[in-house]
Amino acid sequence: FNVGASRDVNVIALDSSNAIVCYKDYANGESGTCNLLQRSGGAVSVGTAAVFVAPTVEGYGANVNDISVAKISASEAIVCYRANKGTCKPLSVSGTSITVGAEALFVDGYMGNRPSVTGLSQGLTKALVCYPDTEGDCTRLAYPSA
Repeated sequence: FNVGASRDVNVIALDSSNAIVCYKDYANGESGTCNLLQRSGGAVSVGTAAVFVAPTVEGYGANVNDISVAKISASEAIVCYRANKGTCKPLSVSGTSITVGAEALFVDGYMGNRPSVTGLSQGLTKALVCYPDTEGDCTRLAYPSA
């Protein structure tokens, strides 16, 4: 799914033929990236890369760590990560590509390690994300589809 070094790889199945893999892409300035994986027979094809966190303009790598992804529906997912703050973005699948939606902060400050996220798909309440901070908290995320 990626020709360069990858870290924080996380993958989820959308249905029996499609999955999304998200990772930190060291070959692309340490950007946060997702690809659609599609299975047909015994072959797996990789869709176009969708960058959810781009490298900084100053030439430093993207500040994205501890990536988690969860299924919302057969065509929607959510990616959450640590980038000094706890952040999530909706992902929408169409054909072989992924569209990244607007970010939603779930913690505006220090967050320990990897957040844990699960899809809810109840109206606008799309996900529940739990994360380590000084205690351990959970937040419901509500947003329109990507």
